[in-house]
Amino acid sequence: MKRFLAGVLLLLSCSACDFQGLDLNHPSDARKYVQACARGAEAIHCRAMLPILATTTGEVAVILPGTGDTEIAAALRAYAQETGQASPTFEASAAGRAYARANIFLVPRLSTGTMTSLDGKTHAVVCNKEGTGVEGCVIDGFLSGTDHLASYPDAVGSVYASYNIKDQKAETAFLPF
Repeated sequence: MKRFLAGVLLLLSCSACDFQGLDLNHPSDARKYVQACARGAEAIHCRAMLPILATTTGEVAVILPGTGDTEIAAALRAYAQETGQASPTFEASAAGRAYARANIFLVPRLSTGTMTSLDGKTHAVVCNKEGTGVEGCVIDGFLSGTDHLASYPDAVGSVYASYNIKDQKAETAFLPF
């Protein structure tokens, strides 16, 4: 009887959950990672990348701010406003496309040297392994990130969760567009 009651309680508890928003999948492919990210209600940064990624071929290295979607959306909207690129729907705007091109590289991984993002701008990149053995990269001396797919042996591309080195603020950690 106790098992039956425990089972009923578990079933009732689970039926109250919304599993549609729960994503237990952690893709090892950069494109699929961005697709999973784009499901978030405020994930305008990931939704802006989807059409650009759909028109590119090969492996990609993607820079994503390393904080919550709400903070990222606010920072992107503020930056677009400051630069005169404001749009009511960032992810479908010219500013959204510019953001995506500035933060996507057509390489499997970032590496030390000069690298070019999809918008044609060159960036100084310095990568090295930290004390933990995880490789981190600094872009243009202000943006730092580690590859979230590095631990997957079958990884396709890379996704760098980034933050601003100067003030350690992730919400401002995207390449300017």
